Amino acid sequence: MGVPRKGQNELVLRSRIMQETKLEISKVKEEDAGLFSCRADGTNYEHTLLVVSVSASPSSELELHNKVQLHCEVKGFKQDPKVEWRSPDGSVKDPTFNIDSVTPAHSGNWVCDITYDGKHHKETLIIKVKEPAPATTTSSPTKNSKSPACPTCATPSKVSWWVWVAVGVGGFVMILLMVCVIVLCKRIKRRKKKMQRMKKGRLGSKQYCQCNRPVTKMKDLIEHVVIFISLLVSTRADEVVYAQVGERVTLKASLNTQNKYLYWKSGKQNKQLAWRNPLGGSGLGEHIPKGQYTLSGDTLIINNITEEDFGNYICEVKNEQTTTYQLLRHSVNRKPQSPLLPGDRLFLSCDADAPTGHKPPEIYWVNPQNEIITDNLKNVEATSEHHGQWTCVVKNINKEHNATVDVTVVGLSPAPSHPLYTSKSSPLTIPCTTSVSWEQFRAKGLLEVYWEFSHKESSGAISNSRQRLFNLSLEDRLSWKEDTPNGFKPVADLQKGKLSLTRKQGREYDRGDYNCTMKFKNGVELISTVQVEVLNIIASPGIVLNSGQELNLTCGHNLSSDLQLKWTAPKQSSYSESDPKGPHFTIPKVGTEDSGKWVCELWRNDTKLTSDVIKLKIEPRLSVWMLVTICSGAVIVILILIVVFILYRRRQVL
Repeated sequence: MGVPRKGQNELVLRSRIMQETKLEISKVKEEDAGLFSCRADGTNYEHTLLVVSVSASPSSELELHNKVQLHCEVKGFKQDPKVEWRSPDGSVKDPTFNIDSVTPAHSGNWVCDITYDGKHHKETLIIKVKEPAPATTTSSPTKNSKSPACPTCATPSKVSWWVWVAVGVGGFVMILLMVCVIVLCKRIKRRKKKMQRMKKGRLGSKQYCQCNRPVTKMKDLIEHVVIFISLLVSTRADEVVYAQVGERVTLKASLNTQNKYLYWKSGKQNKQLAWRNPLGGSGLGEHIPKGQYTLSGDTLIINNITEEDFGNYICEVKNEQTTTYQLLRHSVNRKPQSPLLPGDRLFLSCDADAPTGHKPPEIYWVNPQNEIITDNLKNVEATSEHHGQWTCVVKNINKEHNATVDVTVVGLSPAPSHPLYTSKSSPLTIPCTTSVSWEQFRAKGLLEVYWEFSHKESSGAISNSRQRLFNLSLEDRLSWKEDTPNGFKPVADLQKGKLSLTRKQGREYDRGDYNCTMKFKNGVELISTVQVEVLNIIASPGIVLNSGQELNLTCGHNLSSDLQLKWTAPKQSSYSESDPKGPHFTIPKVGTEDSGKWVCELWRNDTKLTSDVIKLKIEPRLSVWMLVTICSGAVIVILILIVVFILYRRRQVL
């Protein structure tokens, strides 16, 4: 392991090495986009960082008839990608789009769709359009008026109702205190005058006794005022807690309860639920069902909440403040409850009770793609993108409560976005899976399941004729039936939704499109198309050559720009250290050291997709001495034959 070294760039201050091989960049900026290279074990690995930014100028919260400019920018691509806005109504706009007059139709999710080399990336910008506050009418200026009109005066912002309630209650308390002080002062003055008269002997004992009555009434009034004020001061603001029916809720006391009496009460029935004393003793109130409430320390736990459990809960500490908790309902609803086919209508709704004395909560959905949806789904057409877990978020006073609901859209797993590559030296598996049970498929009227194949010609054209490879028997025991022998075998675990095909080694004829198809009684078809390409090494003029001949090796054709080819030569070859790359490789003069296995590997970034192997046989070249020796041997053999022939003829003559 080497010693990490840092440069002097400003980006270095925001970067750090994670787990020795990962680079983490914090607070990413636009200028950070570009190509990053990592060198490990003598090999360079390249990664491209793309920075996407979406914005609305001047703001994403607008009033009617305002002007706004939407921007979507991408930095880091070598070539400009396709960038476009998709408005809430589905129409396509330019990456920089001006709206001269905002209307309610512009409110919602604006999606910036970025397409590059067949890949898609989406960023969402939420535009909110609110109604303008009603303008205050002002009297028109008279001719003699010297003060000009105020065209730049801003309309005062709308104040929430609970703010007015708080101001009204505070004003009422202040007025009440002022009245009490005034009355008290007057009473004290009268009492002083009467005391002075009593000293002079002008009043009798009876009158002296009667003068205590106003003072007693005054004391009672002051006591009531003090009690009222102490109640206002000692009662803390409500805390809002959201929950679903059936959940378990924990209410934790926010007061200092150490060595003090603690009481939990129900605001609905004014009934004591649980208590705890300074000595550590604790218990539940009378007639409390066992298991419904639990007291753990100073925390009240409500188990398996029912509709009757929603309401106010009071945490009271003796001689201290009290806290009221509003336990409110959070519910989600999905229609229909059964699984859906693509094209069926889907309803999703999320509701939450509004708290008393607080702002209404913010409610929004998070879909399976982790995108924010501000509105409920009402009668929308179900697609594969709706399949998965939806989360309804209720946000109130910086607190969030999540409620989830699963949406099942019957279908096949998405096909790979890139073609699958194989070779004569590599295995091939064509994927097709589903996460839905066969009972749910049958309930939706599944008619048949089959595999089809369309061959891809060398010209790149797909054949119009389709071969049906396998057909699935939908009887009680599922089984595949082979229609056209092609060397493929279905994988096991049909009950687990695995419909894939596999073979040990690829063939050149395997190039083409494979369709995994499901048909239903209502005419709906679900098709997952997998493209297969075959990597093949072609040696020209052949794989058996004589030393000194020229050799051309070709591997792959019409490859996309994100793919790379790497050649591996035999260890004894002089090309083993040159690390040749590219689809074409030429050796001007082959030698016997070039004999052996040549490997062509196909890579996408840091992932090896497949490889093909070819074995070359190089015959040595004949030298001059070898030719002389061969020729000499041939001459000697011929002379011997001639001598033998002559001797044979002479014997016949004799």
